[in-house]
Amino acid sequence: MAVDFLYLLGDLGDGGQERDLYFFARSLKKKGYTPVIAVWDLDKNDKYYPLFTELGIELIDLTQYTKLQRIMQLRAIVKARKPKVFNSFTFHLNFPVFLACLFTATKSLGGIKNRLELYRRDSSLPLFLVSCFTPRHQLSNNARCAEGFSLAWLFKLWNKTYVLRNSMDVDVFTTEYYPKNDGVIRTVSVGRMFSEKRIDLIIQLIHTLHEKGYKIQHRHAGKGPLADQLKQMVVERGMESYFEFAGTQTAINQFIKESDFLIHASDYEGCPNAVMEGMASGRPVLSTDCGDVSFLIEDGVNGFVTPVGDLNALVEKAIVLINDEAMRLRMGPIGRQKAATMFPHDVFTDKNLEIYQQL
Repeated sequence: MAVDFLYLLGDLGDGGQERDLYFFARSLKKKGYTPVIAVWDLDKNDKYYPLFTELGIELIDLTQYTKLQRIMQLRAIVKARKPKVFNSFTFHLNFPVFLACLFTATKSLGGIKNRLELYRRDSSLPLFLVSCFTPRHQLSNNARCAEGFSLAWLFKLWNKTYVLRNSMDVDVFTTEYYPKNDGVIRTVSVGRMFSEKRIDLIIQLIHTLHEKGYKIQHRHAGKGPLADQLKQMVVERGMESYFEFAGTQTAINQFIKESDFLIHASDYEGCPNAVMEGMASGRPVLSTDCGDVSFLIEDGVNGFVTPVGDLNALVEKAIVLINDEAMRLRMGPIGRQKAATMFPHDVFTDKNLEIYQQL
């Protein structure tokens, strides 16, 4: 059976690229298109497996094959089902998408969900280079993807890169504010526990604020390979009473809504969903200048943007937010209004289809 669009994902876990494709596929179905998703390593226990299944989205499991066989399977699928576009949603799988479409009528489109310098750090040089330069058409969720990359000039010369920032279901986010009147400031952060997310920096921030005498309670949503190490940091600093690891949160709006502001301290990002979720929840966001954060957060208007890795700057701006409730209540609605204008899935889907048409 022919399909309109084919997508390739690494897995169906709880990351941003999986979430983005889920909502995109849902919007495509509403518009009458037929998307199909091939999954490099499929695990039925992953978060988005039942969600895609409930949508009636066809999932193609490549797990049983060797890497070469997976590419051959993808090529056979492209030839048999003739999608208009084959779009990678996982950077390190850009090359298989390119090979699958080679000498066919299907247009291949790579995916960039973060800064290239992070991908370079996390992969071998050959894999990184082929992922950078094939396919020649790349879809990035941030305008700064090549910043800091030594071959950025060649990347820009060789590739045609489209920028399309993430979307979200803004309408399901509500912005109620329930002051506790107990003098305690409640903050939250959201993100998988990887080194680039800098949860360690958030721990240092909250500890410093507590040491300075501020009554603060922080909760972090997310899991990951550094969980034990980060929990040990909290124990070593005696922070158990005011820093909580809340695990994966399915009701993320409710989680954020119980806070006074959201903190995001990553070194590397694309268009960070956590920041978008804080805005949609009507909360000020204190963030490092990672990825396209400066596009989302207007410094001093709907939050604060500080230099990457700068603990002192985070402490300084956190104290401003802690001491000025009127500012927090003013910033939150501004962020919400910006989210309502920029982030809806229909806007994302229409822009994405325009890019497909250009291909």
